[in-house]
Amino acid sequence: MLYFNANFIYIQLVSVNAHSISLWCLILIFLTQGHFCENTGLSNVSGPCDAGYYCLRGAKSATPKDNTTGNICPKGHFCLVGTSDPIKCPLGKYSNASGNEKETDCRPCVAGKYCGALGLEEPSGDCDPGFYCPGGQSSRTPSGYICTPGHYCPSGSPSQRPCASGSYQDEYQRASCKSCPEGFYCDATLMNVTHCVHSVQLPSPCPAGHYCLSNTKFATQYPCPNGKCNFDSVFWVHSCLIHDVVCSCRLNIEAFHYYC
Repeated sequence: MLYFNANFIYIQLVSVNAHSISLWCLILIFLTQGHFCENTGLSNVSGPCDAGYYCLRGAKSATPKDNTTGNICPKGHFCLVGTSDPIKCPLGKYSNASGNEKETDCRPCVAGKYCGALGLEEPSGDCDPGFYCPGGQSSRTPSGYICTPGHYCPSGSPSQRPCASGSYQDEYQRASCKSCPEGFYCDATLMNVTHCVHSVQLPSPCPAGHYCLSNTKFATQYPCPNGKCNFDSVFWVHSCLIHDVVCSCRLNIEAFHYYC
């Protein structure tokens, strides 16, 4: 004998021997997924599957673990109360744990990495060079986190890093800083140029009485040694060479000559 309602199909099987008993067999259809039936002979489901689990047709427990009628919520997913199909963690998140009960159990992607697909157990990979990735990014090249002038961002950067003294960067989206050129110094403790809202230290000319090798960190790092400078009246050059680098000279007003 068959009985129908909106959610179930029931079949009553009656045996014909002397010890006959009536056995109700519950056959779940799709509308019953996400629920369980704890006993036989029920007119309705026992209840929804527990959070952290999913229930398929024929589940007899709110926490099935047989992988046939349901199981614990798998990694990279979360399962609300009454779940029949585990929900994938969204973009920018992942989960390497099973049994998640809600979306907030999915972790924001690790800083320096991105999570570019649904249902991830681990981050997709490192953020690209020239970009930096705070936690929770879904792209390897997040448009809101381009490395700005005055900074550098190698692969997997959680934040942009300021260029150190002796180096500089005047461009966007760079993975490294440029070396301060000869004849200039780059002092990262000073700011002399502003690009939009980004303070940038660009190379500054070496001051008189000093010479600047490549990667010079501050103005007075290399004082010129004592001694008169060459004076070229044609080109008005008041300098001398120290280690093949031009040493700018100071004018001694009283003696009216230039010296290093």
